[in-house]
Amino acid sequence: MPGFLCPAVGLLERSTELTITCPGVNSETGVDRLRIEDKTRMSARNVTEVSLDGAEVEKATKTGRKRFMLSGAIDAAQAGAGAGAGAGGGAGGATAVVRCRLFQRGPGWETRQERCLADPPGSRGGATQVLADGEGEGEAAGGTGAMLRERNVLVRPGQEDIVVDRYFTRVATAAEVAAAAEAAAPAAADKKHTSKTSS
Repeated sequence: MPGFLCPAVGLLERSTELTITCPGVNSETGVDRLRIEDKTRMSARNVTEVSLDGAEVEKATKTGRKRFMLSGAIDAAQAGAGAGAGAGGGAGGATAVVRCRLFQRGPGWETRQERCLADPPGSRGGATQVLADGEGEGEAAGGTGAMLRERNVLVRPGQEDIVVDRYFTRVATAAEVAAAAEAAAPAAADKKHTSKTSS
């Protein structure tokens, strides 16, 4: 990539929005499917939905020119094991892994997206509770809460892996904002009533 394009790409990266949902939940096996939507200010929404049973499904790129094998899984040990590997580890919890095996390039080629809760880069680490719906509760020892770490890995046979980490902060959904406003309304009304009666 030409160097003059890097600032523009950086701006687009900072505008990336991720929406992660679990449309398939089984009481015996837990989450069965994962749906990931990502969008930037300049790109259309991209949707990836994958089963988390590890089974491969053949897919095609948007143009249809390339094909790959898509699979997904939950790795309960990977987040903890990778906590010390580079900045941003230590929050613990399970890791959702989406794998694309690039069979048309030959054996050994694949990309992986690994998502888990992790301490922000530069933090001193600390314990963060992982809730059932994937939200983080509590703060790290450095005074900052856990973030979503998206680790993108390109695996090439006979060569070192290329690893790029991106960190995302959680934002409230429209429903959560509405619920918070509704909950705050009675408190505001009570405060107003108290101030009137006390005057």
